[in-house]
Amino acid sequence: MALTDVIDRRKARLFSLNVKEEKLTGAMQRKPIVAAIDFGTTYSGYAFQTRANFEENPTKIEAANWARTGSNIGISLKTTSSILFDKHQQFHSFGQEADQEYNKLAAEGQHWDWFFFKRFKMALYKSQAEIDTDKLLLSLEPEAASLFCRYLPFARETNKAGASLVTAGVGDRYMILDVGGGTVDITVHEVQINEETKDVTLREMFKANGGDWGGLKVDESFTDLLQDIIGPDVMEVLQTRYREDFMEFMDAFEIKKRKVAPDMDSREIMTVPLSFVQTYKELNNVELEDEQRIKEKYNGKITFSKNKMRFDPEILKGLFTETVDQICALASEYFDQIREYNIRTILMVGGFSESRMLQDKVRSTFPSKRLIIPDEAGLCVLKGAVLYGHNPSMITARVSKFTYGIEACKQFEPALDPYEKRVIRDRIVLCKNYFSIHAKAGQEFQVDEMVGEHEYVAHGEDATELQIDVYTTPHRNPRYIDDEDSRKIGEMRVPVGRSLSGDQEMVKVQFVFGDTELKVVAWNVENGQKIKDARFEFLK
Repeated sequence: MALTDVIDRRKARLFSLNVKEEKLTGAMQRKPIVAAIDFGTTYSGYAFQTRANFEENPTKIEAANWARTGSNIGISLKTTSSILFDKHQQFHSFGQEADQEYNKLAAEGQHWDWFFFKRFKMALYKSQAEIDTDKLLLSLEPEAASLFCRYLPFARETNKAGASLVTAGVGDRYMILDVGGGTVDITVHEVQINEETKDVTLREMFKANGGDWGGLKVDESFTDLLQDIIGPDVMEVLQTRYREDFMEFMDAFEIKKRKVAPDMDSREIMTVPLSFVQTYKELNNVELEDEQRIKEKYNGKITFSKNKMRFDPEILKGLFTETVDQICALASEYFDQIREYNIRTILMVGGFSESRMLQDKVRSTFPSKRLIIPDEAGLCVLKGAVLYGHNPSMITARVSKFTYGIEACKQFEPALDPYEKRVIRDRIVLCKNYFSIHAKAGQEFQVDEMVGEHEYVAHGEDATELQIDVYTTPHRNPRYIDDEDSRKIGEMRVPVGRSLSGDQEMVKVQFVFGDTELKVVAWNVENGQKIKDARFEFLK
């Protein structure tokens, strides 16, 4: 199956694919099977479920098994986020298969005209494909995770005394701390009930992007540590000439990283590839295991013996410090912003949420909060996206993370507007580049709610179309579209003519929010008919 639509630069994105559409009556068209694909920063995977299984047992979701090789042999429900294209820029392989093939090419010196991307999601902007958009939904990660946890018969609350089984009831509010490989996203949900259908639904009350503080930051700390020990010249050779060995070494660290815990008190050992030892000796004329060359700050804490590298447990724990501190600082900042919601529960999801170092830091930072960590927290998002594909109406309201608007002209105000924005049109002094706000950051919308009604007219007596340029900004009260952090996300052109009175036709523009896409609709003011609509990326 192919994909279409946009992948966000900064946060994880899921595609729910509705396959073999079935024509049924009712509030929604049911699908006989729904599949979801999760492009994660570090790992990716897919899952699927038949409608019959959804109705019988919503948690009965099938996830793909991926074979693992190298230092981490076995079976996994996710594979690495790696993709390989050949010298003709044609797709070759994905996941660990791509890793292995590129490593093989690199070892033979034949990789220079191939195209290999690893952990590419943070830089990926747009993906084109060949699937009808009426069979595709975009699922927000925190929502998907929250939906899946709603279907669990229980969730596990953890504290210093142990674990207990709990669940959230109607009216409960909780913060979702979604921490993956690349980013942390923070959302607040309230459990509600549809009075007509009696279905349990979720209302989004608060949304924030916590930034690039995921598990990859720990990997970066480890590579910085390694470079500090062996030197930048050796690192450069290892990452180019011995790329296969270096990637396997980092894969081994990925497994080791998952075992690091606050109560770890014994030394950890990693096998060092022979190429590391030989390269270090060639460039430095000294053995890697020579303790005299180790920096004083690592003396006795990091040692080499033959092909083994031994770490003091405090060294490994220290790799997590900055990342977990930043994540908890962000969560604390947002708790301060939403004091009136009286949030008492934190739901941790995402791959990095399984880290005991992060769990311990969250627990100590928020001792009065109830901490819930579902089993296999890294799969909650993937499986929740499947559930969302079966029933998108489970989400009743969302909060806009950004302010949205349209570029327009308005009456020039000398006391407020800079002179360089002054223009004269039809003998009227106007201000150009004005940010005409249709929706503000933090504003809550019901699903498919139509908001932000404004009327516009095209410039010039001979104008045959009105160009609507849509902008977004994280600021609540922008004045101009070229202010800092403002960004154009799209445009649409609306045909216009003359009204019965001979004047330029007025066009009413409204935004439709609440879905995972933003729809902009243009109406003819005189006859009330819809002229055109266009969909834009609401997840950015």
